[in-house]
Amino acid sequence: MRLSQTVVENLPWDNFVQRYDKPDTFFYLDPPYFTRPAYKYNFEKIEDFQHMNSILSKVKGKFLLSINDTPEIRETFKDFSVLAVTVPYTVAKKNGTVGKELLIRNYEISGN
Repeated sequence: MRLSQTVVENLPWDNFVQRYDKPDTFFYLDPPYFTRPAYKYNFEKIEDFQHMNSILSKVKGKFLLSINDTPEIRETFKDFSVLAVTVPYTVAKKNGTVGKELLIRNYEISGN
């Protein structure tokens, strides 16, 4: 079964990362966009992302973070590998538009 080794939890993201962080763990993080909070959770201020940076700077495993491209986000995560990408949006009112996002990671990809 493909999901036999998958763990599903209902924890705050930072508790989850700290609980399950091991050298062979891979985290994919997709928080709400900075300056565009559309959820009932936090991540409304740059301090929320600075907290994320603080946690991610200590992880033993690997992570990939996708987030909107803003100067504040670039500054916050500048110590990691940052790749700017364009993404075609396919949902709701944004269908057919292209957005700019960042893929931020703490590992290298061969050829990059």
